[in-house]
Amino acid sequence: VLRGLSEQEPEASRKVRVQQAMHLLKEAAALAGLITEVNAADPGDLRATMKLDPVIVTLRMGSDDLGRKLRRFVKRFPEIHEARPEARLFDLRMGDRVIAVEGATRGE
Repeated sequence: VLRGLSEQEPEASRKVRVQQAMHLLKEAAALAGLITEVNAADPGDLRATMKLDPVIVTLRMGSDDLGRKLRRFVKRFPEIHEARPEARLFDLRMGDRVIAVEGATRGE
């Protein structure tokens, strides 16, 4: 599912957002099958929703190093989930940090 597009915005703008979402999926490579939704509403902050057993999480990814950020998060998710089992929204935009967003649920 691709979200964040509007028929009211210019076609060129929609095209950029679709290209960004496709770039994310390409960078995700083998992990792309875990992504259930991409939100491209903010071109500088792509969001990906993923099914990582046993939960569904949303990742704020920014717009660069998407594949690296995704691979690092998935690799570290078991330890992150053990420490913060209630967390559903994670911010990956801060370099090598993964920030669990307090009090937020998926997509906020």
